[in-house]
Amino acid sequence: MSSNTGLDLTALEMTAKAILDAAGRILPAIPSMACTEPRYPSTAVIIKVPGRCQVSTYTCAVTSTWSIITALGFDIPLKEWFRRCHKAGCHPDDGMDIGQIRKALKHLKLRVSAKKYEGRIQIRKYIDASQPLLFGQGREMFDDGDHWMYVYGYSGRHVYVGNVVNPAFPISSKEAWSWAKFESELNPRELYVINV
Repeated sequence: MSSNTGLDLTALEMTAKAILDAAGRILPAIPSMACTEPRYPSTAVIIKVPGRCQVSTYTCAVTSTWSIITALGFDIPLKEWFRRCHKAGCHPDDGMDIGQIRKALKHLKLRVSAKKYEGRIQIRKYIDASQPLLFGQGREMFDDGDHWMYVYGYSGRHVYVGNVVNPAFPISSKEAWSWAKFESELNPRELYVINV
């Protein structure tokens, strides 16, 4: 799944993207730099989730789900998770829909539940319970979103999302979005809960 960011890429950015896509066939994600972590107010509630950026264009589901399962306590190398997702139907040149994500998670005895978005209180409930949330953005190709991301925290003014691809700064993976931006980007208006 790809992100529709509306940014026009320069020739240099397109070259960098092509190199990253080629590398992504070998390594599905790269660590993000700690300096790209957003600043959190003292009132923010944050779940410790590893920051990674997808390397190839269509591995946002692999990278986002790996980040969530790692936060839930599963110790599986990212490369192994990529292999398991590939068996479930992910290919670096295609995306993963929610069915393929379910199939990959089933091997870990995890399930995915779709929850209709009910507002800020719902986000707070899950994050307060140390449950990161998977969500989709865009709806051009897939009904469950064209780009996968996750919510790992909130504050009064922001929702903290793991956006595993950022063409403007490809090492950044964690962002602070306003609640309004999050609600406008959430498409379809569902959150996906990964748990046992």
